[in-house]
Amino acid sequence: MPIISKVAAKYAKLDVAVDFEDLINQGYFAVVETFDHYKSGPESMKITTYLWCQLQKAFAKICSAKDRLAVIAYANGENAVMSYQKFQKAKKKLPPGAQHTVISRFVSYEELENQADVDFNE
Repeated sequence: MPIISKVAAKYAKLDVAVDFEDLINQGYFAVVETFDHYKSGPESMKITTYLWCQLQKAFAKICSAKDRLAVIAYANGENAVMSYQKFQKAKKKLPPGAQHTVISRFVSYEELENQADVDFNE
């Protein structure tokens, strides 16, 4: 189903530890739940909207924000690493020119040091 692939592709970018096929399979379970719980009527939302919400909820359970880190590269050359939850609150207050990357906590320290140019042994 194209809608499952479209939503799964967005969530697959958030966590490298979660396989795209796992998201697709979870999406099919969400489709079944959607048809089980959807109540049609003149005031209810479209089934595609309801399915979209169910897919996002299912994928959010798999790609937890607790398992992600934000790597921030400031314009002056400094870098910082913080939890994704903390980053979501601080994102609007970042100075102009700051760039960010969201990565999984499941990457190795060497890989993180290479991506963020941060030395954890300091």
